[in-house]
Amino acid sequence: MSFYKSLKNLLVSILTCRIASCRTYSKPKVVIVIFPGFGLHPRDYEDILPKNEHRIYLNIWTDDELQRILDNFAPPGTEKYDNWFKSLLEKTKKKMMDSLKDDYLGYDHIKEENTKIVFFSHSMGSQVAKALYPGIADMIMTYGGVLEIDEILTNNLLGTEDKIASKYFKGWPKMAKPVDGANHFSCVSEKAALRSLKWRDKLGIPKIIEVCSKDDQQWKIKRDLTNYVNAIKD
Repeated sequence: MSFYKSLKNLLVSILTCRIASCRTYSKPKVVIVIFPGFGLHPRDYEDILPKNEHRIYLNIWTDDELQRILDNFAPPGTEKYDNWFKSLLEKTKKKMMDSLKDDYLGYDHIKEENTKIVFFSHSMGSQVAKALYPGIADMIMTYGGVLEIDEILTNNLLGTEDKIASKYFKGWPKMAKPVDGANHFSCVSEKAALRSLKWRDKLGIPKIIEVCSKDDQQWKIKRDLTNYVNAIKD
């Protein structure tokens, strides 16, 4: 191979490397970080989240995580549970920060662009979001996992037929907006809900019977979530 041909190949290699490392960066106004409910996948919420917004999908509830829970099951309030939850938080935060780095050149960079980071959480995912929001999120949106936090803008949606989340309140929680006719799993498909229910069965969690109106509820949830996201852009 001639000297000039070798030099040409070297220059092409260097240029290709530089292009790869300087990938195109879009400046989103909002990035939604998804904290799924117990036994659910982050992409189960595609139909209710605002269209065309950037998203970070946190796959928290893997089959390995279920096995870890089964092997070390302990009720909330115990040291064993607290240790498991702490470990879950550490893994979830790493996934989130790695995604911000890979997709948006890091947390510091995206905040310099005045991008709003919005947490969306469902059910138990709300407890994870609550623990991780400080210093990161600009707003939290929840469905079926009501949070009361004074330090950050929080918008809670709760189905009027939700028997899982509502059992933690004596009456209707004043910080939650009702979604008429919706139940705990109205935000996802029946197939996704079945996976979560199977997880609950494996852990021996008592079954809770819910009813739901025959009308599609997801458009109501999407409408409200979209309004919340649009408001924070202004």
